[in-house]
Amino acid sequence: MRNYPKPNPALREGLFGRDPLNVPSAKRQAIIDTARTWIGTPYHHQGRSKSAGIDCIGLIVGVAADLGLKFNDYTDYQRFPDGVTLVAELSKQATQTDEPHPGDIVCFKITQLPQHVAILSSKNTIIHAYAPHGVVETHIPVSWAARAYAYFTYNEVKDRGEA
Repeated sequence: MRNYPKPNPALREGLFGRDPLNVPSAKRQAIIDTARTWIGTPYHHQGRSKSAGIDCIGLIVGVAADLGLKFNDYTDYQRFPDGVTLVAELSKQATQTDEPHPGDIVCFKITQLPQHVAILSSKNTIIHAYAPHGVVETHIPVSWAARAYAYFTYNEVKDRGEA
């Protein structure tokens, strides 16, 4: 039997069970603005470029690279990544948080496991890459908010009050 990661109980309420998200700091706003430059990029499984296309993890890696943040690439995964490995890789590269803010990475369960990541652009929206649409900024439907599994902050953006 596989040892699947356990979701944080504080996240069971989804994104909206707590106070509204704070206004992003300058570093967080830079993450959001940079992610928006990827909007319109086509979807390509394990892709890593604006011209050839990217997947959801490619967006996280690409935004980090564009901003000079330390974030090693994570490749060699199935179309729907193993949730255990996905969370483990994110945990190595970013700090898990119970208080998501704009600019944080949100990990969603697609089936029983976390298999999709996005960048939180506001309390109600995410920027993410998914087939067949590519990179888009979308409102988070209630059904997706309920699938939020974990939130991560890029390591260079740990201080929420930092401008």
